[in-house]
Amino acid sequence: MELGRRDFDEWTRDSVLNLERQAEEFNRKLVMGTEMMKKLVSKERDCQDELNKVKEKKETKSTQLSNAMRRLELKREKVKSLLDLKAKYQSKFDEYHNKVNEYRERLESEKLEKETSLLAIKRGIANYQEHLGLEFHKIGVNRLQFKFRYLIPEDEITAASFSIFITEDNTYEIEEYSPSCISLQYLKSPLKRLNKTNDFGPFVSSMRKIFVAHFN
Repeated sequence: MELGRRDFDEWTRDSVLNLERQAEEFNRKLVMGTEMMKKLVSKERDCQDELNKVKEKKETKSTQLSNAMRRLELKREKVKSLLDLKAKYQSKFDEYHNKVNEYRERLESEKLEKETSLLAIKRGIANYQEHLGLEFHKIGVNRLQFKFRYLIPEDEITAASFSIFITEDNTYEIEEYSPSCISLQYLKSPLKRLNKTNDFGPFVSSMRKIFVAHFN
């Protein structure tokens, strides 16, 4: 009976020691697990921080890319607008250039026609010289001076004269006339008809009639 109690005590002591060792091992593993959990949590936090940084960088890059795309689109629209504006003004320039060429050609044609008329009137006026006492002199390139005699019956000395020239607008203008007491208003009517018809015959006749009426 005493022996059985001793065995029981030994078994109990051994069981307690075994339990203590298991408890120590459990505590050791628990400490290790806790440390590992702390490391894992720290690692997870670090990974989350890195992930957030990558996410922020990605969002920043995405924003920068979006802004760059918007700027590029604005530049494209501006270039298109400038090209449209260039095409518009090019069209207007071509139209204006064509009109200028047409106007220049017309001016050259009219100028040549008037200069030819000034040179050709010598032949036409020759028919008047003998009967009307008409003389004319070319002055420069585009000016002519006309002089009338026989304005008063049996008077070959009294004379009247006027000069005509071509303006930059290709119209005829009277530059000087004598006698100067005659009103220029009287001379404008035949001048107006000349610019309209370009016919020197009636113009010279009308001018002579004005001078004859003045002296008689």
